[in-house]
Amino acid sequence: TPVLLMGENDTGKIAVAEILHAATGAPETQMVRIDCSLSSEASFRDGLIGENGEGGAWVRQAKGGTLFLQHLQCLTPPIQKDLVSVLRNTAHGFRLVCTTTEDLELLTDEGKFHDELFYRVASLPVQMPALRDRTEDIPLLVKSYLGKATSPHFDANLIEFTDDALAVMTAYHWPGNLTELFQLVSKIAATTETRIVTSQQLPLRLRELKNWPSLAEYLAGQEKQYREMVLHACRGDKAAAAKVLGVEVAVLG
Repeated sequence: TPVLLMGENDTGKIAVAEILHAATGAPETQMVRIDCSLSSEASFRDGLIGENGEGGAWVRQAKGGTLFLQHLQCLTPPIQKDLVSVLRNTAHGFRLVCTTTEDLELLTDEGKFHDELFYRVASLPVQMPALRDRTEDIPLLVKSYLGKATSPHFDANLIEFTDDALAVMTAYHWPGNLTELFQLVSKIAATTETRIVTSQQLPLRLRELKNWPSLAEYLAGQEKQYREMVLHACRGDKAAAAKVLGVEVAVLG
C-alpha cells in the first residue's frame, strides 16, 4: 500500500520511510530516495519515467524495495501525468512512499495536482505532527539525541536536562522541528562544562517569552493533537472519532 507522509519539513518523515523500508523490504533491496524539489525534469524522465513510460533506472533499482519520493508537490504536471502511467504498471513490485509539505488533496481539488496520481499515492496518508504539537516527546528525543552526541568532558549519555530546562524547551515553538532540536542538544553536549543542564544554559531564543505561544495557541495545539490521536485509534473512521470526541463530523475536516 502506498504511504503518503504529510507535514512540515524536519518532522521525521525520512526516518519513518526508512523504518517502513526496513520492516517490509528484504535486506538486499534498496530504498531509492528522490527529492522532487531538486531533480530536473530531464532527470525524472530518465530515472523515473523511462523511454517507454514504463519506469526508468530509479524504478528498476527500487524493485523489491522502496521508491521514496520527497516533496511530491514539486513534480511538474507533465511528470505527474507520466508517473501515473508508470504506477499503472504493477509489475515493478516496489513499495511507494511519498512525502509532501503541502495539502495534496486541496491542490487536487484546485486542479493543481493530478487527481489519479493523488489517489494512487495517498492510499495510506499519515500526518506527521510538528514538534510543537508533540512536546511530550521532547524528553525522549533529548535522551535519544544525547546518545548520538559527543562531549569533551563527559559521556554524553550522562548529561541531564533539568525539569526547568525541559519546561522551557516544551514551551518553545520549534520552527526547525527535529533538526533544530538535534542541533541544540548536540551543541549543548559539545560545550557544557557541567553534566546538569539548566534553563539558563539554553539559547536566549528559547527563553524569550515572545517566542512562547499564547494559552489559546497552546490549547489549540493540544486539542488538534488529541483529535488526531482519537482519529488514528478509530482507524480513520471520522464518524466513530466524532462520537468519541463529542463533536460534529465536520469538525474533523
